[in-house]
Amino acid sequence: MSKKPINLSGLQYGRLTVINRVDGDNSKCVCSCSCGTIKTYWSSAITGGRTQSCGCLRADISPHNKRHGMAGSPTYKSWQHMIDRCNNNRNPSYKDYGARGITICERWSLFDYFLADMGVKPEGKTIDRIENDGNYCPENCQWSDKTAQANNRRSSRIITHNGESLTLAQFARKFNISIGTLWYRLKSGWSMDRALNERIEVGKNQFTA
Repeated sequence: MSKKPINLSGLQYGRLTVINRVDGDNSKCVCSCSCGTIKTYWSSAITGGRTQSCGCLRADISPHNKRHGMAGSPTYKSWQHMIDRCNNNRNPSYKDYGARGITICERWSLFDYFLADMGVKPEGKTIDRIENDGNYCPENCQWSDKTAQANNRRSSRIITHNGESLTLAQFARKFNISIGTLWYRLKSGWSMDRALNERIEVGKNQFTA
């Protein structure tokens, strides 16, 4: 018995949003591109990340690549790897990213915008999501070394405080405090209430009273 095809309708892959499968041919699907073009594509090419637009993405990227001159640079490779592990189900890391629902904001489908938001990759650092279950977007990403990334993974733990269950990163955003400060305070033995609410006085270390 053949397997029932997965319903792709409404799912987004790069700039393409699946409308439906082609009647009588489950190997193809009809998609709407963010530029407005509606075309039929091979389903495997869409889900495998090999096709991400109607062709407008390549047209947009090509002149940009010529202008920024960074194709092949560490920053450009980080951008490529980010896209591949989120969109290419053949990538060994896909199970930890794309398969988990981690996506990339539409703005970063163009390298120029990624470069404008993130800047040049510092030596010894990699792109890191502040909220471990969040997506790749300007407000959730930074260049970090391995130590900072380990701290960020700790920040994804669920903590219950005053009847509210959030990750450490979510509490930090809600109380307008940096994740690093909050994590260090808790590690130093502060209560959650004090760590969230004690303000930093001018001239004092951020981790102390």
